[in-house]
This record gives sequence, structure tokens and C-alpha cells, in this order.
Amino acid sequence: MADTRFGLYPAVLKPDGTPSNNIEIAQIDDDTFSPSASKSKYRPGGSLDLSTVGLAFGEPMSQFGTCDLSTVLGNISPTVGLSLTNGAIFARQKRANESTFVGDSTAEHILYTSTKAFACLDSFEVNQDDEQGAKVMASVFHLSSDGMTPPVTKTLAVITGQPTPAYTSRFFMGHIDVNSVEVPGVTGYSIEYAKNYSLKRFNGDVFARLGSITFRDPTIRYRTTSGDLDAALNVFLNQVAGNMELYAYKEDVTAANGRAVLTNSVHVKHTADGEFSMDQDSVSKEEDGSYGFTVNVTGTMAVSVAAAAA
Repeated sequence: MADTRFGLYPAVLKPDGTPSNNIEIAQIDDDTFSPSASKSKYRPGGSLDLSTVGLAFGEPMSQFGTCDLSTVLGNISPTVGLSLTNGAIFARQKRANESTFVGDSTAEHILYTSTKAFACLDSFEVNQDDEQGAKVMASVFHLSSDGMTPPVTKTLAVITGQPTPAYTSRFFMGHIDVNSVEVPGVTGYSIEYAKNYSLKRFNGDVFARLGSITFRDPTIRYRTTSGDLDAALNVFLNQVAGNMELYAYKEDVTAANGRAVLTNSVHVKHTADGEFSMDQDSVSKEEDGSYGFTVNVTGTMAVSVAAAAA
């Protein structure tokens, strides 16, 4: 058997049965599929070795990352996720030795296909001077139609039905406001959306037919060079409440500064209330000190992909 290799290819999320409503992840940066199979191992009494290994249950999922915040944050809610009643398709493009890729219409590529799923945002990160720009990670939990039929099929197929790889949008580090005042010296921030999506199986099901978000516990972390921001607070109990707005500026490759005009409503903004506290104060040799802060979000976080940033 010849050695084969496969590369990344765009994905499709299907919130309903209308093709025009499909969410195309044409600007995909990474993608991981896991069957998450829990094995049922059996060793008879008196035996040193296993006699059989079966499947107890499976919770297959895909996780993908992209810099296309407009598509992902514009469609998947940070609070309630997105039901994909017609599932999703994730693809792998077969490489051609001594060439590039096998043709799209050749049935040698890999498709992971589900007919029902649920999508959740996982994390968001952006840093000052990062050439890649901001990145969002999301998970797709594949669900079974009847509890016994495997939620995902892996097939060798054509990829002519998948989106063509394309640049859609990109965003870079913006500013952070706390209680309407800009935080000085920020060098990066990240968000863990932290929604607990609980899969459920009943009546002998091997695969989950449904699930629910049982709680939310989002966390924001940011770093700044301004070590005196919390100087008046108890270092162990330096927790203060406030409203937070975190911006990511949209790229405009035609502009002299590479960014869309800040007053235009095209930028990303996360909004949340929370309790702020310092994590750490670290410094090394001739480098500036870095001060990390954590915000435990209280209430509901909101995100907009059509916000003015000035």
C-alpha cells in the first residue's frame, strides 16, 4: 500500500436544511476530529490478559480554529452556541506525490460527515504585534439520530461540494476599556468562553442524541505593562467590579495602516461585566514587567462583529 498524506480543507456547518444558510468555514486554520470512544474492556476471572475490547459509548467531536472572526463570531453565539440540525462536514484534502493535491473531483479525499450536531465557541486570543491576528477556536459535537447509529461517517469522497479555500476576514489587537476608560499598556488578551455542553444518553443509547449547556463560566485574561493599575488594592483581595469592552480591529489591506477606519461599524467587540483581580507580576532582566489580570465574568457576555471602535 502506497504512503498517503492529507492536508487541511474548508468545513461546512449546516444549521438547517437550506443550503443557502450553510455556514462555510472557507478560511480554516486548523481542524481536529476525535471519536472520543470509551472502550469496554473485559478480562475473565483468573485471566491475566484481556479477552475482548468493545465500545462502551462514543462522543465524537471536531474542533477547528480560524482567524475569520466575522463568520464564526457572527454565527455562533458565545452564550447559547448554535444548533446544527443538519450536521456538519469536515474535510481532508489528499496530497499528490511530486505535485500538489489530488483533483477535487477524485474520490480520494476524506470527509467526516454528521447529520446532526451542536457548535460551541471555545476560546479567543489576540496579542500585540501578532502577525497572524486574532484567532477563535470552536467545537462541534456530533449527535446521533437514534442513539445507535454512529453520528459521524468517514468516507473517501470528492470535495467538490466543500467551500473553496478563501480569505474572508482578519482582525488584530485592539484596545480594552474598563468602565469606559482605556486600559493602558495592554499587550494581549484571551477569552475562555467556558460553556459546559453536557451530552446525554438514555435507554441503552451508545451515542448521544442530544445535549444542553448546563452552565457558563467565561474568563477573560489580559496582560499590561502598567503595574500600578491596582496599586491601591490588597494584593490578595484585589477584586473590583467593572464593565469591560474588548476590541479587535478589522484588517483593511488597502489602508495605509492596514486597519479599517475605527469609527466604521466593522470591528469585533466583546462586552462583559466581571470581577477583576491580578494574577501575577513577572519581570526578567532588561525586559519590561508584565502584569496579568483575570476577569471572572458575571452575567452574560455579548459579542458584536459590527462595532465601531472609536
